[in-house]
Amino acid sequence: MRAVQTLGNLQNTQCVPILCELLLNDSDEWVRIDAAEALGKIRDVRSIPALVVALKCEQLIAKWEQDWKAASSIPNEKKRFDQHFFLWGTLTAEISDIRAAAAHALGAIGGNDAIIALSEALEEQYDSDVRKAAEMALVNIGTPDASAALKTWQKGQRKEF
Repeated sequence: MRAVQTLGNLQNTQCVPILCELLLNDSDEWVRIDAAEALGKIRDVRSIPALVVALKCEQLIAKWEQDWKAASSIPNEKKRFDQHFFLWGTLTAEISDIRAAAAHALGAIGGNDAIIALSEALEEQYDSDVRKAAEMALVNIGTPDASAALKTWQKGQRKEF
């Protein structure tokens, strides 16, 4: 993990491809978070597609659904419940942290693709940490488009109450 952090501190754009690979495919949650943070420090637009994938977390959810289905086949009801409970806790903690790190990195990089992905993340129903990270990222971008996306979302929030 220290190596990944060091790559971010070096801010060498040649590290972007390997950091994107780590962000999307490493089995260690902390390596993935460190990769997102490193990409945010480097601020290279080539990392935006990988950060958007991490923010949307479709790969993690697909893996989690596969594990959930496997746990569903456990014949013992208590063991099945315990495994489902464990998987749910893993999903919410691991995915939330990675997604929030990706949102922060997108906020550091900016650009239209980042704004679109962060605007979609504002609509997150189940993860307030991701919503807050997306909101702060849009504030950090600070462009008129980012501000407009944030204002549109905030108006929608007021109507719900």
